[in-house]
Amino acid sequence: MVDILLIEGGSSTRNGNLREGFYRLLRKEIPEEKMPWIVMGNGKKEAVKKFRALSQNNKGLLIDLDAPESKRDKDLSDNHLGELKVYVFYMIQEMEAWFLSQPQLLENFYKDIDWKDLYDIEASQIARPSTILQEKTRYSNRRKYHKIKHAVELLPMLNTKKLSADFIDFQRLISTLKN
Repeated sequence: MVDILLIEGGSSTRNGNLREGFYRLLRKEIPEEKMPWIVMGNGKKEAVKKFRALSQNNKGLLIDLDAPESKRDKDLSDNHLGELKVYVFYMIQEMEAWFLSQPQLLENFYKDIDWKDLYDIEASQIARPSTILQEKTRYSNRRKYHKIKHAVELLPMLNTKKLSADFIDFQRLISTLKN
């Protein structure tokens, strides 16, 4: 059981409440009585530092890998998380890969952009998903993708069943939170 979940991402609510976006996404799968307290950790280094500093045993960490899946063990080692790896969950390569994995969601959100080129791409293999989103949306009527403002809106719209099928760490996170 995880009582507190630290997530890499901005804690400021000036551009939107990223914590609320993650809560609404997870709430689709996790009953209220099992929902962990979500704490935004700002950048990856700060989130890892906060996670390691927590004396609580029932904790989890959700961070970007910022690399292909094959670099997981190196990242765990570099961040001194090896002994806690069962409680570390990665967004591979970034949270934005989740959005790119569901182009129909992006088509509904950014109606003036063609997303058909994403239908046959494995989103977890895209090196900088946030850059792809920012470039494709540069001239959108909704404005260029913003890592907090737009993520807050997009997170709750994600299909959690598809996320679980496409991203093993999302599936592990949901399974861990439910138990």
